[in-house]
Amino acid sequence: MENYTKARTAEQPSVCPFPDLAPNTPEVRVKDGSKIRNLLRFALSRMETNALRHEDTIVFTASGKGVSKAITCAEVVKRRVKGLHQLTKLLYSTAVEVWEPLEPDAGLDSLTVNRNLPSIWILLSTAPLDSSQHGYQAPGPGWNHIPSFIGIPRGKCPARLPWSVTKHYQIGWRTVGFCDIQS
Repeated sequence: MENYTKARTAEQPSVCPFPDLAPNTPEVRVKDGSKIRNLLRFALSRMETNALRHEDTIVFTASGKGVSKAITCAEVVKRRVKGLHQLTKLLYSTAVEVWEPLEPDAGLDSLTVNRNLPSIWILLSTAPLDSSQHGYQAPGPGWNHIPSFIGIPRGKCPARLPWSVTKHYQIGWRTVGFCDIQS
């Protein structure tokens, strides 16, 4: 391949694996260069505008290196919008790469390479989805499991406790610990 250079890459669009999806459902196509904050801003604004019409459904799609970003975006949306059902489908999409010779006079032909890329489709909906399908996740409990005494004054809790006694929760950008011992 040292005598070739990549001329172009074309990814063939994959067919939506959700047959009962409404045609006006917002679809967020995540690429490897996409900024997560921009994707979240779009997705959350669509969820808010559709909430007024009682159509809270959104689809995240990605292939190749964008799969991990799509999963991250879906998890953040599930955290911010409570009660979302999730249906995830994994499949492969085809990318066609065309390689041209560096020296056209060398007698080398163009090469066409078909690559199978992993793809993901994540459907988030406030309406209940078919729980018998593979890839279904029910809504999580949210933040209801955090006790109300997170802000215990430091004097009430011993300064050094083993990890098993002290519980830690991530809130925003900081980790908060609190004492689990009743005095």
